[in-house]
Amino acid sequence: MKKSTSTARESLALLSAATAARTSKRLRKFGPNPTCWRCGYQNPTGLVDPEAPTSPKVINIFEAHHAVGQHHDPELTIAVCRNCHAELTEALRAQGVPMRSQTSLAETLIAVLTALALFFRELADAFMRYVARLRTESLALDIGRNA
Repeated sequence: MKKSTSTARESLALLSAATAARTSKRLRKFGPNPTCWRCGYQNPTGLVDPEAPTSPKVINIFEAHHAVGQHHDPELTIAVCRNCHAELTEALRAQGVPMRSQTSLAETLIAVLTALALFFRELADAFMRYVARLRTESLALDIGRNA
């Protein structure tokens, strides 16, 4: 029995080391408290790989979204959850922002400015959500103080 207990402990230690390595990688990439600025999702290991239902593999939910398209500015990225990343990328495509490099500076600037306008609209919406939440929470604090 000791041999199987020892093997189980070794397996658990390896699993713990792998989990620690993944966590460390996520922290380096997204910081200590990653939060999707768009929807507020905070669990960086929140998705399960649907291809492995018997032994689910946890995958990183946060991705680097290229705000104006990777080929237009590969360094301008924002951390968003996978769902928001898909929605933001589709919004760029729906507005005609090409995902490939453009042949002229004018075409590139049109793509970048269109993408930035969409991003700033999303950011303004996020700010309004934060304001609404802050108003609700501060009102609750004021009511609590006056009770």
